[in-house]
Amino acid sequence: MVEQNKNVFACGYHLYSTNSRFGGFLSIVASLAKMGFDVDYLTMPTNITWLLKTTDRENLRNLLKLILGRDYLVGNSRVFNTTLTKNLPFKFSKLIFSDLFRKYLPSLRKLDKFLRKEYTFHIFESVPSSLMCLLMNPEKKCIYRPSDPLSAYMENDGETIEQLIVQRCQQVWYVNELSKNYLLNRYGSFVSNKLVSLPNPFFQLEKLKMRLSNLENAYMTLNRTSSEKLICTYVGVFPVDYELIEKVSSDNLEVTFLIIGPHKPKVRSSNVFFLKSLRQDEVEKIIQSSDIGFLPYSNRGKINELLGITKKVADFLTYGKPVVAINVADIKFPGYYVTKNAQDFSDVIKYLSRNRWYPLREDVEYYKEEFLSHTFEFFERRLTFLVKSLTN
Repeated sequence: MVEQNKNVFACGYHLYSTNSRFGGFLSIVASLAKMGFDVDYLTMPTNITWLLKTTDRENLRNLLKLILGRDYLVGNSRVFNTTLTKNLPFKFSKLIFSDLFRKYLPSLRKLDKFLRKEYTFHIFESVPSSLMCLLMNPEKKCIYRPSDPLSAYMENDGETIEQLIVQRCQQVWYVNELSKNYLLNRYGSFVSNKLVSLPNPFFQLEKLKMRLSNLENAYMTLNRTSSEKLICTYVGVFPVDYELIEKVSSDNLEVTFLIIGPHKPKVRSSNVFFLKSLRQDEVEKIIQSSDIGFLPYSNRGKINELLGITKKVADFLTYGKPVVAINVADIKFPGYYVTKNAQDFSDVIKYLSRNRWYPLREDVEYYKEEFLSHTFEFFERRLTFLVKSLTN
């Protein structure tokens, strides 16, 4: 635990809520509050396109409470979540965030109270870092936590912005080896002595233990008749390849395909169903009742090279369901099938629909070794260690 009345400034993408799902950065915010820090959390960006997206993270209903700001009590501490209503490209932000403009724009004057306030340290997630690093006093402690490295998905100024961030920050908390290697290859000596591992949390420890204890009997969980269709499910917000889904579904008419997330129902196949974004408990029930997980990702460039074992992938695998992926990092993991093209993708799904996969004993041991570092308990211990080393 840390002393009370310590303050942290955090700046990230997503809405903070006590009843929504918790990804990596939101888990950091919540854990810091549990450790005794009061956290001022600025949600950015909030442009019109972002607000109108109905995802499992945030939507238009949250605009008012973000603008007004909202306190969440976490133990004896609190998280204050608010936003700015301006989001401009990096070059323009240099001007619009200057002292001259901040005095006259109401939505930016809110920044002044944060900039004048003393914080133990500041932590930034990806794009918002580019704006806030321009304003921070160089003597203030800053942490960069890239959910995805900026230069992997931002054109033009992406690499320039990120190099500014890694030079400015004392530490860079990376999520996995893919991200670490990408940052090292991109920035070398600028970042090599600042990189610190902090894996995203996927499971509560007891829930992971329970799933692993059941995995050896995973082959007994499928009790279908020959007339029942198998279910192949995608869950996520990453853009999908609709032509790929069209092909795979037409090649595998004996399989029902479920697409969960903010995706347009562009595929008209009778065995493809687009579902809206669902609550976490609803998603978990569907994963349990599915037979195969699939990731029909579209090719978005360098960002695809950083797509590895996510929480959703881990959910499928720890329920004994194989996952078929395309346009992802080429990694080896039991039950995780990386394909190179649409035909290969379709063929693997056909094979798995006819040949029940289940994890072997050595696979379960491998999951145990890999996923223990993705428990919330490990995450909080690791974060506590990093914060103590930073503040001391």
